[in-house]
Amino acid sequence: MRLRRPSHLLILAGLVLPGRSFAQAVSNRPEYEVKSAYLLNFLLYTTWPATVLGEGDPLVVCVLGDDPFGDFLSRALEGRRAQGHPIRMAQVDRVVEADRCHAGFIAERNRIPAAVWLERLEGKPVLTIGEGEGFLDAGGMISLVLDDQAIRFQASPRALRAARLDLSSRVLRLAQRIAEE
Repeated sequence: MRLRRPSHLLILAGLVLPGRSFAQAVSNRPEYEVKSAYLLNFLLYTTWPATVLGEGDPLVVCVLGDDPFGDFLSRALEGRRAQGHPIRMAQVDRVVEADRCHAGFIAERNRIPAAVWLERLEGKPVLTIGEGEGFLDAGGMISLVLDDQAIRFQASPRALRAARLDLSSRVLRLAQRIAEE
């Protein structure tokens, strides 16, 4: 799908009503419903190596450790496809199983620290999405942060490249912060 304007990315699974800004829409939605929409869009605009994700293979999205989403994430991903792949969800509670995922969300409040998950996934083609200002510094690829009652994201192109993942430059341009190279 070719985007005509970067603002199309902010529609995020129909969360924004016509005539309202994204920040306004966010303030009226539960935090993890909005984060689910962000996660879906990251999946839609990320490309994995063909050696990792073959034609027709399901794209496995994991919640690594504690799950803060309730049913928001499963509803956002249900019946969806990304890059031609059906999206499947999984809950992973053991670090040794994390690399069976193509994308992994790591909650900021988690009984297993983000750094442990990220160490296991370092250099592997798993899109790591987390929360908070320190997530990128720990080696994560995309961090969702709360900024003035709006959820924004930060990205690390270096971590994405190390994992051989390609996140659309149109998405990267929308990041609140790009981690230093």
